[in-house]
Amino acid sequence: LDDISFSATPLGTIESDLATSISVFPNPASDYVAISGDMLVNARISLHSILGEEVMNASSKSNYLSMYVSSYSSGVYFLSIHTDKGTAVKKIIVK
Repeated sequence: LDDISFSATPLGTIESDLATSISVFPNPASDYVAISGDMLVNARISLHSILGEEVMNASSKSNYLSMYVSSYSSGVYFLSIHTDKGTAVKKIIVK
């Protein structure tokens, strides 16, 4: 008989260590969003609308960043955190 091997790829999404090490709160938010995590130091942060339009970008020099969202329209936004370890994306709801 021939040797047969199978490999399986799980269905769904597994969050990376980077994504799980960064906290975004409160969510949903109306005034501000706080972003914290050890991997946030020297990170580049950008916020995109559901249509992909970049509405904000910033750099972080510490493990905490506060971002005001009160001037943005209500809806879903995607927060991208770019570090030397990779990129994490978090969904934010502005109400």
